[in-house]
Amino acid sequence: MLHLDADRGRTGSLQAGLRMSPSAAPAVLLWPVDMPLVRARTVARLLEWAGPAPQAIFQPSFGGRLGHPLLLPRNCWQTILAAEPDTPLRQLIADVPRQVCKLNDPGVRANLNTPEDYRAALRV
Repeated sequence: MLHLDADRGRTGSLQAGLRMSPSAAPAVLLWPVDMPLVRARTVARLLEWAGPAPQAIFQPSFGGRLGHPLLLPRNCWQTILAAEPDTPLRQLIADVPRQVCKLNDPGVRANLNTPEDYRAALRV
């Protein structure tokens, strides 16, 4: 997907992705591109816990701190889609029930924002 208005706000990019999601999708994973170290098992666990028709946000945590990816259920999409593209997502989903999933995966917290971050991740 190419989102030409990305400079208008992060929520605008999410909105573009939601609009392209299959109509039968019960949820999407919101997964920042700078967090590539999340383990496949972590994603499988989130999907397992959420089940086929999630009504809550499922969010991993590691070491007592929240991480990514977020599983966003369809029941919160309309609020996101109706918002201005620069509205913080945190504000839009504040009232959506949330399940925190404690996992042994430091990748849910690991941002790789610089070449140094990348090189350090390769050494692990």
